Amino acid sequence: MTQKPFNKVLAANRGEIAIRIFRACYDLGLHTVAMYSNEDINGQFRTHADEAYLIGENKSPVGAYLDIPAIIDLAKRRGVDAIHPGYGFLSENADFARACELNGIKFIGPPSNILAMMGDKLSAKQIAIAAGVPIIPGSTEPLKDGDARDVAAELLASEIIDHFDVPHVSYAPAEFEGVPVSSCKIITSEERSIMPFAHYEIWCANHGRKALDAVRKIDAYGYDMMNVIDYLVGNTDRHWGNWGLLVDNRTNRPISLHPLMDFNKAFLAYDTEDGALCQTTAEKISQREAAVEAVRRVGLNLLRPLSDVRFPDEQTKTMFFTRLSILQTACK
Repeated sequence: MTQKPFNKVLAANRGEIAIRIFRACYDLGLHTVAMYSNEDINGQFRTHADEAYLIGENKSPVGAYLDIPAIIDLAKRRGVDAIHPGYGFLSENADFARACELNGIKFIGPPSNILAMMGDKLSAKQIAIAAGVPIIPGSTEPLKDGDARDVAAELLASEIIDHFDVPHVSYAPAEFEGVPVSSCKIITSEERSIMPFAHYEIWCANHGRKALDAVRKIDAYGYDMMNVIDYLVGNTDRHWGNWGLLVDNRTNRPISLHPLMDFNKAFLAYDTEDGALCQTTAEKISQREAAVEAVRRVGLNLLRPLSDVRFPDEQTKTMFFTRLSILQTACK
């Protein structure tokens, strides 16, 4: 008798798609698990699985099926050893595939490194160009959305960060259909991909590790400099999905923090020296407190004077140099 590659399959989908997955599993003698949102509590697809569980109780109808941490948690608690994403939802999401891999769950689909390369249209275009395959004309670089304030904030933050010794994504002004946007180079490749801290935290929790301690062992310098930079430029959007690790696709192991990116919410909460609440520390402290602790460990690492930075107004300029002075004093 041929040994089964796995025994218990969760369908990370709904409706007819989930039913088709359950039917195939039944034919193969595999135990099945359904997940459903509040709105699907009476959905017929639930009854076609051996087990069914509510997920994303406080999420939107679609958000429940996109909640990667909750899906992984459900799979771990119920002894699932494989997840079939169906199509749509998370089926082409490299982060979801990697979260499965890191937690010892088989993702029924391409490996995460392949999804990272081909699941993103721009990355797929680059691979096609390198292979000499004709492509439809269009942008081959990522373009950021957001309103005019967000675009200007990201470009200014990028200009400032260029003066510091920290791996980061540099943004340049661009235009899309006549609208100003920011653009940058792709940082993933066949060799490297990125994993949000949110997914790494799940892996650490399932392996008895403290995620922030593990991050510091991998890249203490990058972690501290992230807190320094976010304070200086008033970045208020460093949530657990907006920073993470650079992964070696050959070994599927983290190398360092991935380059700092996403500064379209910079220069907010920029009317006080303390800044916003820091989102990357275990304890609830201000961005100023996190940055002072960090700069005492690793220094400011300023590469050259900031005299050439083009600030839009005196208020922003004054607050930036006030915060810079605070950190320079903390270094002494």
